[in-house]
Amino acid sequence: MGKDLTGKELGKGFTQRKDGRYQTRISLGGGKKPICLYGHTLKEVKKKREKLLEKTKYGLDIDTQKITLNQWFEKWMELYIVNRIKKTTIRNYIDSYNRCIKYIGYMKLADIQITHVQNMVIELANKGYKKSTIRSTVSVVSSCLERAVIGKMLLFNPCRGIVYPEITNKNFKPVKIAGQNLKRMTNDEIIRFFDVARDTRYYELYMLLLFTGMRIGEACALEWKDVDFQNNYLHVYKTINIVPVYYDDNGNKLDRPYYIKQITSPKRTASIRKIPLFKAAVDALYSWREKQLADKRKYKKSGGLKICY
Repeated sequence: MGKDLTGKELGKGFTQRKDGRYQTRISLGGGKKPICLYGHTLKEVKKKREKLLEKTKYGLDIDTQKITLNQWFEKWMELYIVNRIKKTTIRNYIDSYNRCIKYIGYMKLADIQITHVQNMVIELANKGYKKSTIRSTVSVVSSCLERAVIGKMLLFNPCRGIVYPEITNKNFKPVKIAGQNLKRMTNDEIIRFFDVARDTRYYELYMLLLFTGMRIGEACALEWKDVDFQNNYLHVYKTINIVPVYYDDNGNKLDRPYYIKQITSPKRTASIRKIPLFKAAVDALYSWREKQLADKRKYKKSGGLKICY
């Protein structure tokens, strides 16, 4: 039976140290070192003991109780995410997670409660983030913590049951250039632009973008096999991006990310489509092919419809 400094009995397993703090020791068995818990009051130590025993009751891994969310996120990415998804998706995961670091990233997994996540959501909303952006952040954190629950590092996922505030963006003020409203080019301006661009290297690219409505990344990812001259349409199913690389091929985190150009499938299936070709677009493609063949003869180049070289 343990005693305090005055000799008063405290109960089995509890003692008071010379510095005045109370302590208890819990043996985990299995060859693991016992865990010592401390507190300024006997009530505080008893509460910590009950909480720890509850976790061992449910089979939680006590050795991981000191790990922070930032540390677990890195391990989660390494074990379950990297080399399983596209580099553009990894970039999105990291961008989404970075928004939470200030609020809960430094916290130990065992200390994160639903109120902490809810407060983070409210703070992000107050900063003007869209609901979809906030959801993406919570979604990444939730997936990360759900794996911790499966691994018996947590009893529950504190991201469950989060309520998202209605965001009206009443204070949002769109950026204006020189005090003027942004507007589309007029027909006269378009004509003037193409008159000036006619003798430039990428005149055909400008024509193709104008008459197809493609994004620049989609146009730069095109190959000749994607063009059906017989039926006059383009098959758009990929895009080119400049994306940061955060991990090496073995899944190890790099000290500093670097950037690569990468052709990938579009994020949304709706972006996979066939675009009809007007005569002006067909003429631009034929003209570009002539330029490309001339380059091939002159510089010994080969390849598909690589507009951006």
